[in-house]
Amino acid sequence: MDSKEVVICYAKRTAIGSFGGSLLPYRASKLLSLMIKDCVESTGIDPSVISDIKSGCCNESSDEMNVARVASIMAGIPNEVPAMTINRVCTSAMEAVRAGMVDILAGHGDVVLAGGVESMSNIPYYLPSARFGARLGNKEMVCGITEGLYAGSKILAPQDSYIMGMTAEFIAEKYSITRQMQDEEALRSQNNAENSTINGRFKDEIVPVEVKTRKKTYVFEKDEHFRPGQSMEALQKLRPAFKKDGTVTAGNASGINDGACIILLTTAVKAQELG
Repeated sequence: MDSKEVVICYAKRTAIGSFGGSLLPYRASKLLSLMIKDCVESTGIDPSVISDIKSGCCNESSDEMNVARVASIMAGIPNEVPAMTINRVCTSAMEAVRAGMVDILAGHGDVVLAGGVESMSNIPYYLPSARFGARLGNKEMVCGITEGLYAGSKILAPQDSYIMGMTAEFIAEKYSITRQMQDEEALRSQNNAENSTINGRFKDEIVPVEVKTRKKTYVFEKDEHFRPGQSMEALQKLRPAFKKDGTVTAGNASGINDGACIILLTTAVKAQELG
């Protein structure tokens, strides 16, 4: 057996919450801590053997900076176990998993928890002019979500800045991906998500989350972002979202969601050792 062969011993997630939906009461750190805690409890590993915890997060809040570390401590992981947060925008969680694998292959550790978290429902508005005195006149509040979607293009090229949705338009134009093709893929994806939910195919990979509201307490354990009964007719009625004559719509673009996931990476040898 290859002593450096990397294996996955645990892979779970929360259900995906819609914008302002069931996971609104949960900050990113809390969501991620629930996943870390479940990973430790489900696998039975001693938390002290964890080499590192890596989480992707595109939209970190300033009061839970290095959200992986905050979540780690919240989950009861020993302070001696390091944790880091990675931001590679949309691929942050995948980058965290890649980094965890590389750490193991390089001999920097042999048990890594890696995944990602986003709580887009909790991204705040900002009032940048308030810090050193707004003085006279009205001041504009800035939407953290909208600004984040510019991904730095306002800084790099203020006159030609664009949000991520326009990136999809550029890619569609470059590779001749038509509106019909995008809608067909969106329909396939949403129908598959609905059918898999109805048939319980996601049940084993989802960690239930208890949600408390003023009116009730319930367990959130099913994805809520997909549109039940989605049809091609409905998708084709949607207007382009980012460009007047564009092809990307609210129905075939990626969503604004909340959720968290964690996988446990280790070597095949260490996995046998830990049982």
